[in-house]
Amino acid sequence: MPYRRRACDGISVHRRADAADARAHARFPARDAHRLIAKAEYHVDMHAGDLGEILYAFGGYPITGDADRDRRGEALARLYTPRLIALYREGSKLPPAAGSIVLEATRRGVVSILAESGGNGTLEEADIEVHLAGVRNIMRYLRMIDGDPRIPGGQIIATERYVTRAARAGLLRLKVAIGEAVSEGQEAAEICDIWGETVERVKFARPGITGLIWSHKAVNTGDPIVRCWITEPAPGFPETDRFMRSS
Repeated sequence: MPYRRRACDGISVHRRADAADARAHARFPARDAHRLIAKAEYHVDMHAGDLGEILYAFGGYPITGDADRDRRGEALARLYTPRLIALYREGSKLPPAAGSIVLEATRRGVVSILAESGGNGTLEEADIEVHLAGVRNIMRYLRMIDGDPRIPGGQIIATERYVTRAARAGLLRLKVAIGEAVSEGQEAAEICDIWGETVERVKFARPGITGLIWSHKAVNTGDPIVRCWITEPAPGFPETDRFMRSS
């Protein structure tokens, strides 16, 4: 289901679906969650990174503790994503986004996943293909269309994530690309003054995979530059392993 920012306040409504939020901008998505999504059995929330955000594609699902719902939710996340799976758990290093459409839908018994691909205000064919291939995979799994799903081998699962920030203000020169495996101590970016002199070399504190790059040309002290996923190989999952392909 597509959602856009509301023109009246710029709020991204998929992130404000909490019925407990009484502000005017929150009541509309909360009503959607109650009246529309809650009537569904399955829900795929398709997104891309916001303007200024370069995003690595992934499929996410908030674990509920209901074994059957979680089995189906993880299956949909694995079927959607080309590689990266994020399973959010309350109280973990990878918690769900409070008030999001996906979280509120799962709390109402809907199998709801977050499907992310693309970003930075672009409409790239490869990013669109991730969405199309993922949704078709899910539709085949649910017997909505003919054919069998196909899952690429080598999927990985996120365990946590961290943000690398600027310690100095200045002009930013990125040194990494989205989806890149990085190591501890590797240079993430160079910050220069207006004369082109380097004032900081920003380095990664931990290894990971670049999952979100903020496309700033200039930064202030404390601004985020890169968010990395910490991952490990995805364990076997009988519900979808039969659809796995080596290439």
